[in-house]
Amino acid sequence: MFTMPKALQTRWTVAAGVALCFVVFASDSPAPWTEMDGARLPVPPAEHPRLYLRAQQVAELPARLRHPALQPAVGRLQTQARRSPQFRVEWDALQYLVTRDPRLGRAAVEAALPLLQDCKLADRMDACRETGRMMVTGAIAYDWCYRLLTAEEKQAYIKELVRLARTQECGCPPTRQGSVTGHSSEAMIMRDMLSAGIAIYDEFPEMYRLAAGRFFREHLPA
Repeated sequence: MFTMPKALQTRWTVAAGVALCFVVFASDSPAPWTEMDGARLPVPPAEHPRLYLRAQQVAELPARLRHPALQPAVGRLQTQARRSPQFRVEWDALQYLVTRDPRLGRAAVEAALPLLQDCKLADRMDACRETGRMMVTGAIAYDWCYRLLTAEEKQAYIKELVRLARTQECGCPPTRQGSVTGHSSEAMIMRDMLSAGIAIYDEFPEMYRLAAGRFFREHLPA
């Protein structure tokens, strides 16, 4: 199995965090901003999807998934989906965006919640990377299949996303470790917590405000 070098992992996750902040708010009209705890934060748009892509990008998905240059990537996603229940959730959620078939969306919603509930912090080094990555899967299912969620399911998702956030080394609120070096300058804030925060912002804005607040207050200036 290929393992990405540590330095490259760090650069990639930093870049992903920055890209997430910009892509999620990309639109023809500027996003409103708010002040919180000494940081100016863009307010997530009042629509779904808004995590990693917006309505404009969704409209382009069918053509992109058929594009010859992207077939290797599509093939890898399909292979991962066959091998992993977690990646199957993300693939079904993607296909729901493309087809608007509610069966695919409900399959993603109903499969993701038990995965979140069963995900525990293992007793080994860096296990929070697994719980953090599961937060991303839950956030994708929540945001991309939002219109299919019941009120009870939303609360169940939020409960698990907050629980998993508390397994991260940075803590929740994310106040531990440094913002220049160390694990808190990697995925746990800039990908995992920020993804969950953007997804659940309408019902539970605290996650986004905490993660984005630290990002814009500390990570971005550094």
